[in-house]
Amino acid sequence: MQYFQFLTEEEKASLFFRNPKAFSRASSREELRRALGPLLYMPSTGTRIAETILSGKIKGLVSAAICLEDSVGDVDRAFCIHNVMEQVDQIAAALKDGTISQNDLPLLFIRIRDYAMLEEMQDFLIRRSDVVTGVILPKVTVANLREYLPRIEEINWRSEHTVYALPILESEEIITSTHRMRLLNTLRERIDPYYSYILNIRIGATDFSGLFGIRRQPETPIYSIAAVSGCIGDIVRTFGLRDRYTISAPVWEYFGDPGQTPLPKEIQGLLQECSLDLQNGLMGKAAIHPTQLLPIQALHAVPYEAFQDASGILAENSANKGVLSSEAGNKMNELKPHERWAVKTLARAHIYGVYRKDKTYADLIQLAYHGEMNV
Repeated sequence: MQYFQFLTEEEKASLFFRNPKAFSRASSREELRRALGPLLYMPSTGTRIAETILSGKIKGLVSAAICLEDSVGDVDRAFCIHNVMEQVDQIAAALKDGTISQNDLPLLFIRIRDYAMLEEMQDFLIRRSDVVTGVILPKVTVANLREYLPRIEEINWRSEHTVYALPILESEEIITSTHRMRLLNTLRERIDPYYSYILNIRIGATDFSGLFGIRRQPETPIYSIAAVSGCIGDIVRTFGLRDRYTISAPVWEYFGDPGQTPLPKEIQGLLQECSLDLQNGLMGKAAIHPTQLLPIQALHAVPYEAFQDASGILAENSANKGVLSSEAGNKMNELKPHERWAVKTLARAHIYGVYRKDKTYADLIQLAYHGEMNV
């Protein structure tokens, strides 16, 4: 897979100083943890999931999650599990007969409902580890991680390929705890021994908000919801310290018609929130509609100035110098405080590319939609 494959080589040359690099299911954990970008959720009730993925109908699809949790009623549980297995088997058959190559297959995840479902699907996940990149674990707690993580480890002992776990922090005990930092540290201590299987940490801000009867509007980023933004900050403080884990941003609930001019307010709100996600140390974002993919991806590509700053910081010997002026001459770059930011920025640039000096995410969106979206 490679971001922005739908662009021609000429279009890429007009936008990018450095093109995004290719990656696949077989890439290292270090690369994959930053590569998820917008993870598109698909309901497990759909009977054409394999066809959608194999046909390339969704523009820019790089990672997808088939959801067996919120989108499934109790009476549909057995059908949906069977359907997911059937859809994944169809993709595996396409891989085997050469209809699609491993390098062109989007990263595929399954969001389970509970531990019983993980147990029920264990043998299937082992058998299909060439197709399924990982399992999303909803509403994790200290208690259920005691069951989830050893089972994930057992699956990996028996699998040909790594099957990653993506825990979602969205439970009531996290958002309401009067000792939240202590609780989050306990969760991290529970997760740390399984570090090599943890692709990223995800945040369920819609679940958090719902506990208080809050639903944000298209003009309101999650960071303006005080009850939730403080919790996101604590999660970053716990799991993001020294860039140990990649933390993925919560879903944006709204989507608009990409053919509208000017850009719909729902997508403008998404762009605003995604920018704040990156500023707050998150990378990647849950997505619920194909129109959300390109805006999220476009913001993840690195601006030229940031790339030059990061490259300069890492190229300089901090033993000889502690600070230097940016290439643009408009800011101070401190070598030690900004070093980890620089490493993250270059890693992000590797996956999502670097814009030319005179280009931004707005130019990419305009080009991708043939000038029909005014950013």
